[in-house]
Amino acid sequence: MRNEDFVENLFKYPPVSAHQKTIKYPKNTTIKMGRDKINNIGIVDRGCLKAVNYSKNGEAICSTIFMEKGVVLEYLYLAGSTLCTYNLVSLSDVTICWIPIEIFSTAINENRQLSKLYIDHLIQRGLENQRLITCLSYKTIRERIAYWILSKDNLEVNQEKIPDELYFPISQEIFAEFLHVSRASLSHELHKMQEEGYFKVKRKRFIAINKEKMLEEI
Repeated sequence: MRNEDFVENLFKYPPVSAHQKTIKYPKNTTIKMGRDKINNIGIVDRGCLKAVNYSKNGEAICSTIFMEKGVVLEYLYLAGSTLCTYNLVSLSDVTICWIPIEIFSTAINENRQLSKLYIDHLIQRGLENQRLITCLSYKTIRERIAYWILSKDNLEVNQEKIPDELYFPISQEIFAEFLHVSRASLSHELHKMQEEGYFKVKRKRFIAINKEKMLEEI
Protein backbone atom coordinates (compact mmCIF):
# COMPACT_ATOMS: atom_id res chain seq x y z
CA MET A 1 0.00 0.00 0.00
CA ARG A 2 1.34 3.40 -0.97
CA ASN A 3 0.88 6.66 0.94
CA GLU A 4 -0.66 7.98 -2.27
CA ASP A 5 -3.60 5.57 -1.92
CA PHE A 6 -4.68 7.09 1.38
CA VAL A 7 -4.01 10.68 0.32
CA GLU A 8 -5.80 10.37 -3.03
CA ASN A 9 -8.89 8.91 -1.37
CA LEU A 10 -8.79 11.48 1.42
CA PHE A 11 -9.00 14.34 -1.07
CA LYS A 12 -12.01 12.67 -2.72
CA TYR A 13 -13.95 12.98 0.54
CA PRO A 14 -16.21 16.03 -0.08
CA PRO A 15 -15.71 17.88 3.25
CA VAL A 16 -11.92 17.54 2.86
CA SER A 17 -11.84 18.77 -0.73
CA ALA A 18 -14.11 21.68 0.23
CA HIS A 19 -12.03 22.89 3.19
CA GLN A 20 -8.40 22.21 2.24
CA LYS A 21 -6.03 25.15 1.97
CA THR A 22 -2.77 24.99 0.03
CA ILE A 23 0.21 27.09 1.14
CA LYS A 24 3.73 27.30 -0.32
CA TYR A 25 6.77 27.79 1.92
CA PRO A 26 10.37 28.55 0.90
CA LYS A 27 13.28 26.37 1.95
CA ASN A 28 14.42 26.59 5.60
CA THR A 29 11.10 27.96 6.87
CA THR A 30 9.99 27.02 10.38
CA ILE A 31 6.36 26.20 9.62
CA LYS A 32 5.34 25.04 13.09
CA MET A 33 7.05 25.32 16.45
CA GLY A 34 6.88 23.16 19.54
CA ARG A 35 3.88 24.11 21.70
CA ASP A 36 1.93 25.52 18.73
CA LYS A 37 -1.71 24.43 18.85
CA ILE A 38 -2.68 21.77 16.31
CA ASN A 39 -5.62 23.12 14.33
CA ASN A 40 -4.88 21.47 10.99
CA ILE A 41 -3.13 18.41 9.65
CA GLY A 42 -0.90 18.77 6.61
CA ILE A 43 -0.34 16.74 3.47
CA VAL A 44 3.01 17.35 1.77
CA ASP A 45 2.10 18.00 -1.86
CA ARG A 46 5.60 18.90 -3.01
CA GLY A 47 9.00 19.10 -1.36
CA CYS A 48 10.25 17.76 1.95
CA LEU A 49 9.90 18.58 5.67
CA LYS A 50 11.70 17.54 8.82
CA ALA A 51 10.50 17.38 12.40
CA VAL A 52 13.19 18.76 14.70
CA ASN A 53 13.48 18.20 18.44
CA TYR A 54 16.19 19.66 20.67
CA SER A 55 18.40 18.08 23.31
CA LYS A 56 18.91 19.58 26.77
CA ASN A 57 22.02 21.28 25.38
CA GLY A 58 20.01 22.90 22.59
CA GLU A 59 21.38 20.57 19.92
CA ALA A 60 18.97 19.96 17.04
CA ILE A 61 17.86 16.34 16.66
CA CYS A 62 16.07 15.51 13.42
CA SER A 63 13.61 12.76 14.31
CA THR A 64 11.37 12.40 11.25
CA ILE A 65 11.43 13.41 7.59
CA PHE A 66 8.21 13.85 5.63
CA MET A 67 8.40 13.33 1.87
CA GLU A 68 5.73 14.00 -0.76
CA LYS A 69 2.31 12.60 0.25
CA GLY A 70 3.46 12.46 3.86
CA VAL A 71 0.83 13.27 6.51
CA VAL A 72 1.93 15.76 9.16
CA LEU A 73 0.71 16.38 12.75
CA GLU A 74 -2.30 14.05 12.64
CA TYR A 75 -0.61 11.32 14.68
CA LEU A 76 0.06 13.70 17.56
CA TYR A 77 -3.53 14.90 17.63
CA LEU A 78 -5.08 11.44 17.38
CA ALA A 79 -2.76 10.27 20.16
CA GLY A 80 -4.29 12.91 22.43
CA SER A 81 -1.94 15.88 22.08
CA THR A 82 -3.40 19.25 21.13
CA LEU A 83 0.05 20.86 20.87
CA CYS A 84 2.90 20.32 18.45
CA THR A 85 5.88 18.63 20.14
CA TYR A 86 8.52 19.56 17.56
CA ASN A 87 9.53 22.26 15.11
CA LEU A 88 8.45 21.56 11.55
CA VAL A 89 11.02 22.90 9.06
CA SER A 90 11.08 22.85 5.25
CA LEU A 91 14.17 21.17 3.77
CA SER A 92 13.26 22.45 0.32
CA ASP A 93 10.64 24.70 -1.21
CA VAL A 94 7.49 22.93 -0.08
CA THR A 95 3.76 22.97 -0.74
CA ILE A 96 1.41 21.76 2.00
CA CYS A 97 -2.32 21.14 1.83
CA TRP A 98 -3.80 21.95 5.24
CA ILE A 99 -7.03 20.28 6.39
CA PRO A 100 -8.94 21.28 9.56
CA ILE A 101 -8.28 18.62 12.18
CA GLU A 102 -11.97 18.13 12.98
CA ILE A 103 -12.75 17.35 9.34
CA PHE A 104 -9.79 14.98 9.08
CA SER A 105 -10.85 13.17 12.27
CA THR A 106 -14.42 12.82 11.03
CA ALA A 107 -13.22 11.50 7.67
CA ILE A 108 -11.14 8.65 9.07
CA ASN A 109 -13.58 7.82 11.89
CA GLU A 110 -16.78 7.75 9.84
CA ASN A 111 -15.60 6.55 6.43
CA ARG A 112 -14.74 2.85 6.58
CA GLN A 113 -12.57 2.88 3.46
CA LEU A 114 -10.53 5.86 4.65
CA SER A 115 -10.17 4.29 8.09
CA LYS A 116 -8.71 1.12 6.58
CA LEU A 117 -6.41 3.05 4.26
CA TYR A 118 -5.21 5.19 7.15
CA ILE A 119 -4.32 2.10 9.19
CA ASP A 120 -2.38 0.78 6.19
CA HIS A 121 -0.67 4.17 5.92
CA LEU A 122 0.38 4.00 9.59
CA ILE A 123 1.78 0.50 9.08
CA GLN A 124 3.82 1.68 6.10
CA ARG A 125 5.08 4.70 8.02
CA GLY A 126 6.07 2.44 10.90
CA LEU A 127 8.06 0.22 8.55
CA GLU A 128 9.84 3.25 7.08
CA ASN A 129 10.66 4.52 10.57
CA GLN A 130 12.05 1.09 11.47
CA ARG A 131 14.14 1.17 8.30
CA LEU A 132 15.59 4.55 9.28
CA ILE A 133 16.29 3.44 12.87
CA THR A 134 18.12 0.36 11.61
CA CYS A 135 20.03 2.44 9.07
CA LEU A 136 21.23 4.87 11.74
CA SER A 137 22.40 2.00 13.94
CA TYR A 138 25.30 1.51 11.52
CA LYS A 139 28.35 3.55 12.47
CA THR A 140 29.98 4.47 9.17
CA ILE A 141 28.57 6.52 6.31
CA ARG A 142 29.36 3.69 3.90
CA GLU A 143 27.36 1.20 5.94
CA ARG A 144 24.41 3.58 6.16
CA ILE A 145 24.45 4.19 2.40
CA ALA A 146 24.62 0.46 1.73
CA TYR A 147 21.77 -0.39 4.09
CA TRP A 148 19.55 2.43 2.82
CA ILE A 149 19.92 1.23 -0.77
CA LEU A 150 19.58 -2.48 0.01
CA SER A 151 16.56 -2.11 2.32
CA LYS A 152 14.22 -0.26 -0.04
CA ASP A 153 10.90 -2.15 0.37
CA ASN A 154 13.12 -4.88 1.77
CA LEU A 155 13.70 -4.52 5.54
CA GLU A 156 15.14 -8.01 5.87
CA VAL A 157 17.53 -7.29 2.97
CA ASN A 158 16.54 -10.29 0.90
CA GLN A 159 19.04 -10.38 -1.98
CA GLU A 160 16.32 -11.27 -4.47
CA LYS A 161 14.44 -8.04 -3.61
CA ILE A 162 17.40 -5.66 -3.84
CA PRO A 163 16.59 -3.02 -6.48
CA ASP A 164 18.64 -2.68 -9.66
CA GLU A 165 18.36 1.09 -9.46
CA LEU A 166 17.03 3.61 -6.97
CA TYR A 167 16.27 7.33 -6.91
CA PHE A 168 17.79 9.73 -4.41
CA PRO A 169 15.26 11.16 -1.92
CA ILE A 170 15.02 14.46 -3.87
CA SER A 171 18.67 15.56 -3.47
CA GLN A 172 22.02 14.75 -1.84
CA GLU A 173 21.29 17.39 0.79
CA ILE A 174 18.10 15.62 1.86
CA PHE A 175 19.77 12.20 1.60
CA ALA A 176 22.37 13.53 4.05
CA GLU A 177 19.53 14.53 6.40
CA PHE A 178 18.19 10.98 6.24
CA LEU A 179 21.58 9.52 7.13
CA HIS A 180 22.38 12.16 9.80
CA VAL A 181 25.67 13.11 8.14
CA SER A 182 27.01 16.27 6.53
CA ARG A 183 26.43 16.81 2.84
CA ALA A 184 30.19 17.09 2.23
CA SER A 185 30.88 13.76 3.98
CA LEU A 186 28.11 12.05 2.02
CA SER A 187 29.33 13.45 -1.29
CA HIS A 188 32.88 12.28 -0.55
CA GLU A 189 31.75 8.75 0.36
CA LEU A 190 29.46 8.44 -2.65
CA HIS A 191 32.35 9.41 -4.92
CA LYS A 192 34.63 6.81 -3.30
CA MET A 193 32.00 4.07 -3.55
CA GLN A 194 31.46 4.82 -7.23
CA GLU A 195 35.20 4.58 -7.88
CA GLU A 196 35.30 1.24 -6.04
CA GLY A 197 32.45 -0.22 -8.11
CA TYR A 198 29.56 -0.31 -5.64
CA PHE A 199 27.21 1.58 -7.98
CA LYS A 200 27.03 4.51 -10.36
CA VAL A 201 25.13 7.74 -9.79
CA LYS A 202 23.34 9.20 -12.79
CA ARG A 203 20.76 11.99 -12.70
CA LYS A 204 19.82 11.48 -9.05
CA ARG A 205 19.66 7.70 -9.46
CA PHE A 206 21.76 4.85 -8.17
CA ILE A 207 22.28 2.50 -11.11
CA ALA A 208 24.42 -0.59 -11.80
CA ILE A 209 24.16 -1.54 -8.11
CA ASN A 210 26.68 -4.27 -7.24
CA LYS A 211 24.49 -6.25 -4.84
CA GLU A 212 27.15 -8.68 -3.64
CA LYS A 213 29.65 -5.92 -2.93
CA MET A 214 27.04 -3.83 -1.12
CA LEU A 215 25.97 -6.77 1.05
CA GLU A 216 29.54 -7.13 2.29
CA GLU A 217 29.22 -3.72 3.97
CA ILE A 218 26.37 -4.70 6.29
